[in-house]
Amino acid sequence: RRLGAMRTAEPRTHGVVLVESREWLSRRPYHRMRLAAILLAQRAFASECRSEGFEVRVLAGDAPMSEQLRAFAGSPGALACTEWAEREMRAEFAPLATEGLLRAVPHDGWLTQGRDFERCRRGAQWSMDAFYRAFRTRTGLLMDEAGEPEGGRFSFDTENRRSWPGTPKAPEPPRFEMDALRRSVRDEIESRFAAHPGELDLGAIPATLDDCERLWAWARRECLVHFGPFEDAMSLSSRGMFHTRMSPLMNLQRVSAARMVREVLELDLPIESKEGFVRQIVGWREFVRHVHLASDGFRDAWPSAHRPGDGGYARWKGEALMVDKWFALQATSTRPQALDDVLALVKHEAFTLENPNRARSVIAALGMSNPLRFHEASGRGYVFLADVVRTLDGFNPQIAARMLTPLTRWRRQDAPRQALMKRELQRVLDREGCSKDVY
Repeated sequence: RRLGAMRTAEPRTHGVVLVESREWLSRRPYHRMRLAAILLAQRAFASECRSEGFEVRVLAGDAPMSEQLRAFAGSPGALACTEWAEREMRAEFAPLATEGLLRAVPHDGWLTQGRDFERCRRGAQWSMDAFYRAFRTRTGLLMDEAGEPEGGRFSFDTENRRSWPGTPKAPEPPRFEMDALRRSVRDEIESRFAAHPGELDLGAIPATLDDCERLWAWARRECLVHFGPFEDAMSLSSRGMFHTRMSPLMNLQRVSAARMVREVLELDLPIESKEGFVRQIVGWREFVRHVHLASDGFRDAWPSAHRPGDGGYARWKGEALMVDKWFALQATSTRPQALDDVLALVKHEAFTLENPNRARSVIAALGMSNPLRFHEASGRGYVFLADVVRTLDGFNPQIAARMLTPLTRWRRQDAPRQALMKRELQRVLDREGCSKDVY
């Protein structure tokens, strides 16, 4: 826990405040496993802090994180946090920082510095290869005594492009006990985040520090020796092959990037695997973080790029697949006006219910991939879907039945939403001539 705002914290002088915002966790249709990983890690961390003697306050509610912290904050400067990695969080907490209610402490979990990034600029562009080379040269990472890269090259990316034929056998990752912590997270996700996509497998997610240590030990022992050559391979026979599954733990700071790099360098591994793993962390992860900061969350990365006001529709309107994507991106937006946008989209010149793919790009995208806006408390999303299904059922009952699916999952919602969803289901069934597919 010795990181950022917690680095110098001691139980006799400090307390710990953690925020669980259901609004934040619902801003996008996050996979249920992602939600579980975040909640498990935070709740395990809370338990670990209490074990150290810290007083821990958990602010849990439906309001945004900034609102919960504002209500909790006392005197200016009393709350400190580790600086935010995400632009969305920086924007949300900026007013609290300006008012002195929240003080950001530098995040010392990163391995590289701004000067490393500045050295990688090539004119108006940034180069990951130049960034990676400059950092390794400055620090001596994977460099020999003569100042040359180990193995004679900075990158073995060419060698690390092999397809995986099924051998050597991919290792099975460890499983974790279904304890009280996991059961509580499972129950919460199934009740409060039921509309989110994906299946839960809590036994696959490390939670406690012991769990994290067990996964990292498995990764070092079973994965890394074969990681390099197959790092870009894909297979239907194995989802993970020789990947370590450590990225979520590193991003959540359960295991530090510095420690992972240090311990990989100490292993007796082929240079292709050692360099390939280090490049994933020191190269891509750190490089993208700097680009994210320098470009305001990638908003200013290409200031001279053409940005048509219609979102690219005029450019791509002759390409059916691109237009489908154009519709779907708007239908899955989490902006407050997303439902109004969808109502406008179904009147667009390129939209027609008679084209199943086009219908899915808007109707299914909203109902199945945008839980935040589809399940707005007003019930407008339910009314809209019922209206569409009633229309579709008149000429394409099979597609209508599939589009109806989000409304049939009413049991996953709270009581007010259940009532609204059942009302719209009944309205669909009450249509004269309702098909057997829909019924």
